[in-house]
Amino acid sequence: MLYKNSMFKTNQQRKETMNTYTIDNNKTSEKFEKQFKSMDDARHWVINTLDLSKEWNIFLLSEGDEKRKGKLHHTEYKKNYKNYILSTIEEDSEGKPIKTDEEKIKYIFDRFYSEYGWNIERVGKFKAMSEWLSGLALDIEYYNDAIVDLAVKMGSIDPNPSEKLKDKVAANYWNFMANVILGFEPKERKQ
Repeated sequence: MLYKNSMFKTNQQRKETMNTYTIDNNKTSEKFEKQFKSMDDARHWVINTLDLSKEWNIFLLSEGDEKRKGKLHHTEYKKNYKNYILSTIEEDSEGKPIKTDEEKIKYIFDRFYSEYGWNIERVGKFKAMSEWLSGLALDIEYYNDAIVDLAVKMGSIDPNPSEKLKDKVAANYWNFMANVILGFEPKERKQ
């Protein structure tokens, strides 16, 4: 069964969304609130605009406009990922709108079992889900930089991650997303 590309927001459409970042430092009271497409854009602005002898902190403002200074508890950031994943689904394969979270979840698992059910017995449900997602079954982020930006935005890692952490997040992304999705599989659907 073929699925229309139009059923999801494209990554390009999501990238065009501006996020608000607060930039401040511990040495002075200087503080900036700016709109950027990504954490990398905010970093570039700091590098090209501000005095680098000061230690600048960059924080993504949450939807409630409260500054988040660190990683959230796993129960909180998993809710953020669930909402993100469900927000990418707008239509079914026939172009009919999918409006409720329950319909979106049903759609995800109907597709998964239809397209990859054969692989569950072979490698297990978790690995099958990870492989299904890595084949871009859902229109979620897939570029490494975008994956890291998403992790910061969702609260699963601290802002300004090290290169080592960025690599770890990108390498484990499909397994992590499989875990999140399988975590909201309806009990009556579980096989």
